[in-house]
Amino acid sequence: MTFRGYPVAFPVTREPDGTARHRVEVTGLGTWLTSRLGFDPRHAVTILDWLATPAQRLAEITTGEVFHDGPGELSRARAALAWCPHDVWLYVLACQWQRIGQEEPFPGRCAEIGDDLGSALAGSPPRCGRRSPTRGSGSCRLSARSTSSSTAPTPPATSASRAPAPRTVIR
Repeated sequence: MTFRGYPVAFPVTREPDGTARHRVEVTGLGTWLTSRLGFDPRHAVTILDWLATPAQRLAEITTGEVFHDGPGELSRARAALAWCPHDVWLYVLACQWQRIGQEEPFPGRCAEIGDDLGSALAGSPPRCGRRSPTRGSGSCRLSARSTSSSTAPTPPATSASRAPAPRTVIR
């Protein structure tokens, strides 16, 4: 299959029958945005939308070349996602500082008992995207909709509120 001399069907090794498929999908902008983000940013974007959307998904939508946007709808959606609200920024910042606070003591504790290897491992970054058992469970964005209790602070309630104080759950 070709279009104006360019191939539009590409075989993928994971296809059971090895058939080349064009992998072109035509959808409306609202449907595409909702399928990628879980919401349409051309309408109101809630704090939960910001917290539940992985940063990679936001980067996929807001960056890259746009070759045609006649009505300007995609540009408006990208502008709405250009930067998160101040309260969300403070919440994510507080989460990152909390993660640092949770991980910071491990190398020192290992060194206190003479475990040099443990100290080196606890102070090293995770490899290949995997986290060690002592490291946090991931980004605060992912834990915002979780129903289980965690040590992450609760998200801000209003845009006029200050950054929430971290809460600690002891079991």
